[in-house]
Amino acid sequence: MKNVKLLLLTVATIFSFAINQSCKKDSNSSTPTNDTIIVDDAASLAANLNIEGGVRKPGNIPAPAGSAAFGIDFNILTPNVILTPGNTFDFEIESNATAKILYIQLDGASEYLMATVDANGNILAKTTSGTQKFRQCCSPDGCISIGQGKPMVMNNMDIGATVQVYQPPLQGTAPDLSFLNNRQYWSPPKRIRYKTFNTGVGDIFATLTWNKEADIDLWMIEPNGNKIYYADQISSTGGELDYDNTEAYGPENIFYKSTPPSGKYEVWVHYYSGNNGPVDWVVNLKNGPAYNTYRGTLGNSDEKTLVATFTK
Repeated sequence: MKNVKLLLLTVATIFSFAINQSCKKDSNSSTPTNDTIIVDDAASLAANLNIEGGVRKPGNIPAPAGSAAFGIDFNILTPNVILTPGNTFDFEIESNATAKILYIQLDGASEYLMATVDANGNILAKTTSGTQKFRQCCSPDGCISIGQGKPMVMNNMDIGATVQVYQPPLQGTAPDLSFLNNRQYWSPPKRIRYKTFNTGVGDIFATLTWNKEADIDLWMIEPNGNKIYYADQISSTGGELDYDNTEAYGPENIFYKSTPPSGKYEVWVHYYSGNNGPVDWVVNLKNGPAYNTYRGTLGNSDEKTLVATFTK
């Protein structure tokens, strides 16, 4: 089977909730206004999740009932999806490189999302190439740039979701919908979890997530040479590490509460500890209006790599 990556993007500007025990949280919060979107349960989260190039449908995923075996299979390689303000995340599955429809439905939601993918891994009518990619957004207005959406206040949530794949014969280049009632062309339901974190945002912020149970650290070297990291979390310049996840997946997040100092910055990732072998990481970096996503792999414990250098 072929690895296919599903690219997830959140664009909400404000998240607020209580933190779990594995991470440290800053008191950073926001007072809702009339324009603020309140996300406090599965239904409101589902209403604000979109797939670029996909559609939203009422009801449940239309997989047929019955006792016949499902005929399609796929593997979810990233079962935990970490959602934080304004960031991009990978949701990776392993499946055959054939046109299919992907379905996602959050537990407790009365609607689902679907996106059609062609044999080359492209959402139909899209022009991206390479592996299969989906862009999923946390916004009622579709995938938009950071800062253009309404502010959002989100509760602390860990919500499960069902993922299924429909992969029938083709009608032209698209999956033939006339086989929807045939379990032979459906996968069994698989499970993922959406986990939300109220990471701080500012004129500069960097967020790290990764794909295994391991302790991966995020560092930021300031223009004066100071390093913001787990052992020195608050800088005199206004920078702060507000999440230090020591168990799995992330996030780790560094942001500036006030105007960052001018000069050259470096962002690093460090494989602090873990025995699960190579770890894939994603860092989302915002510097003023510029927003970039970086990906890489750390092979062994204590390995580190320079993610990006930028100037404020």
